[in-house]
Amino acid sequence: MPQRLLNAHPDTVQAILKAHYCAQESRFPRSIADNFEQGISRETLAYPRLFYTLELYEDSYAMKPYRVLVRTVGKEGNQVWVR
Repeated sequence: MPQRLLNAHPDTVQAILKAHYCAQESRFPRSIADNFEQGISRETLAYPRLFYTLELYEDSYAMKPYRVLVRTVGKEGNQVWVR
């Protein structure tokens, strides 16, 4: 991602990380709680925090990144957050 594009749209990285987190949801741990007396079972999905280290390069020929971003992504309630 060129630096001029990142400067023009600073929320792009956050949107990409949120989309990647939501795409990984099928791989998150699940647990099932059964109540045999009432015939009820409930599935619970655990939302872990994922840690990302992003290296941003000016183009595909650049030897060194111009910026390194360290971000944590998680979900609380219905909101995916990036810090």
